Amino acid sequence: MEIKPPGHEFKSSLGQSPGRSTVALETIFYNDYAPIYYPLINFSSLLKAHIDIGPSEEQLEEEEEDETSQYGQNVSKLVAACSNVGFMYLSNSSVSAISCAHLRVPTFYNLTELFLGDINGHGWALLPHLLESAPNLEILAFMEGFSEYTGCYAKFQNSLQHCVPTCVSSRIRDIFFEEFNGEGDEFDLVEYFLKTGQVMTKMEFSFSSSLPLEKQYSTWTKLLLMQKGTKTCRVEFRKEVTVNVVTFCLLELFLGDINGHGWALLPHLLESAPNLEILAFMEGFSEYTGCYAKFQNSLQHCVPTCVSSRIRDIFFEEFNGEGDEFDLVEYFLKTGQVMTKMEFSFSSSLPLEKQYSTWTKLLLMQKGTKTCRVEFRKEVTVNVVTFCLLGDENESQPRD
Repeated sequence: MEIKPPGHEFKSSLGQSPGRSTVALETIFYNDYAPIYYPLINFSSLLKAHIDIGPSEEQLEEEEEDETSQYGQNVSKLVAACSNVGFMYLSNSSVSAISCAHLRVPTFYNLTELFLGDINGHGWALLPHLLESAPNLEILAFMEGFSEYTGCYAKFQNSLQHCVPTCVSSRIRDIFFEEFNGEGDEFDLVEYFLKTGQVMTKMEFSFSSSLPLEKQYSTWTKLLLMQKGTKTCRVEFRKEVTVNVVTFCLLELFLGDINGHGWALLPHLLESAPNLEILAFMEGFSEYTGCYAKFQNSLQHCVPTCVSSRIRDIFFEEFNGEGDEFDLVEYFLKTGQVMTKMEFSFSSSLPLEKQYSTWTKLLLMQKGTKTCRVEFRKEVTVNVVTFCLLGDENESQPRD
């Protein structure tokens, strides 16, 4: 636990209750298991409270139901002692303890920022009481998302009074949803706030990192459509959400010079763009030896969706005819089931003889696919024809 008075800082050891205080405290950071009792504490000057306490698993297993309830009541009393704060964070265990204590939540007249941890079933049921007890709340943040969904919005509704909490209808400006999973009950809660929050200006989302790209896209779309129900509130997304959604929608991907890092990253780019239709390597490959192995090692066990069923055209610029490049071409030709065209230009430094052998090898590789045409830029065709003509001319000249 960490307690900070103006200009001072106190720390107490884990498991030790905060003692009687005569100092005007401003901030308390309490992260611990709930003790059996708390001594009298003066928190009247407290401005910020970060409370992450609750009974441990051992306490829940070993203690009788009455004693477990006592732990919850102790947490509730500690939170009640912080009723003058302007900022409060309550963890999952703290919210659960308060909910199980069945004590009336005091009114937090000064509270303008409420940050909540992972919300379980107890959290859904307690949320209306927290909102009703904070009439001047301006910022509400769900910092760790929701760990329970099914039937939980019903718990929220059942705990609501007949009228909308004052802070929701006339005070809350910003709501933050972290680790959003796009579940039905979450959408219901979002819709409730959008419909009842008359002065709300921003609702911001980040998505759970385990959420598949396709579901991120559908969730993003649904949230934007829900925004139409309000004239004042903007639905916004964290940068990483926007990047993921844009990648999912990506139809054309143009890449610069590919080095060793690029070979390793390429599978991830392909896997994150399931709707990709055009892929272009605009500046060729600056590294080759052992690089196709990097590509293979980064691949998942299955072929990326875009490769097997979406990509139509692939463009290889500045092709050098190296072994790893041919391996990559062969991979796309074998796995690209709907690909119709693969077009090449050669590096200008490539000797005519190697251009010809590369051209020949690529045309032979085309036989592995029934749908894809291997094509070449005009200058490649000119160079190959020139090489063939020069060869014929040399053969036709009389020998000495």
